[in-house]
Amino acid sequence: MAGCLLIFLFTAMSQDMDTSNKPRPARKAATKKAKAATTEKRKPGRPPFQPTDDMRELVKECAGAGCSHDTIVGVLAAELGVKISDETLRKYFGDELANGAASMDARLQHAMCALALEGNYAALVFLHATRKGISIKMPKEDPPPPPPPPPPVVFTINSQAPQGSLDHLLSANTTGKAHTMAGQAGSA
Repeated sequence: MAGCLLIFLFTAMSQDMDTSNKPRPARKAATKKAKAATTEKRKPGRPPFQPTDDMRELVKECAGAGCSHDTIVGVLAAELGVKISDETLRKYFGDELANGAASMDARLQHAMCALALEGNYAALVFLHATRKGISIKMPKEDPPPPPPPPPPVVFTINSQAPQGSLDHLLSANTTGKAHTMAGQAGSA
């Protein structure tokens, strides 16, 4: 019985080590290659952020207006529904943040030139002065004068009043009040 088992194992091993030129079925290798071709390896977590042209334009406009990074992140969330962090903003919109102010300055300069060429005298003077490096200082206006003081209060003393009449009035008021207060206290 042991001999039969050894012969069976030997024949099974020799079939596995067959060196003939017969093609072996390669089903498992073909399936793995097909899976690798159809599915890309993806890292776990969120997919990478993809900025659009609308986002870039909005960031450039906000940066040109002088908005802070937190404000720009809030505007992206409110206007386009895109929630990103400050770090993502700096990573994907670095050029827009850096060049936004220069772009806005160029647009303002262009608008000022258009006003000056249309005949706006103030725009013309401003452009001439800034191009030549001239400082324009407006004359300071004098502050408005302070309001006039209120009229003085004048008290007149009647010299015909009898002496001591004021004391008589004060003593009558206090005794009257004391009398009414005592009357109220007694009735309670």
